[in-house]
Amino acid sequence: KVKKSSFSRIKVREPDTFDGKDPEKLWTFILQCGLNFKVDRDYFSDENRQVLFAISYLCGSAQEWFQDGLDSDEVPAWFNNFEQFVAKLVANFGPHDEECTAEDQL
Repeated sequence: KVKKSSFSRIKVREPDTFDGKDPEKLWTFILQCGLNFKVDRDYFSDENRQVLFAISYLCGSAQEWFQDGLDSDEVPAWFNNFEQFVAKLVANFGPHDEECTAEDQL
C-alpha cells in the first residue's frame, strides 16, 4: 500500500501587505493573492471573498482608497468582481506606462 501524505494541500505563503508606495510590488501582491485562490478554489469560488481577502492585505494609502469606496452608500462594482478590483489597484497604484509617459513628454 502507498502511504498517504500527511499534507492535504499545498501550503502557499500569504501575500505581503501592499501599501501603494512601491508600484513595482503590485504584481507580486496580485500573484500571491491568485496563488491563494488557486490552492483553495472552493473557498475562493466567490469573487467577493477574493476581494475581501486582498483588501485585508492592503495598508496605508491603498487601504484608504478602497475604504473610501466601501464607506459609500452604494456597493462599488469592484467589490464583487476581482478583475475590476485589480483594475482599480493598477489604475491607482500600479507602475506607470513608461511608453505613454515618454510620448506625453514629447
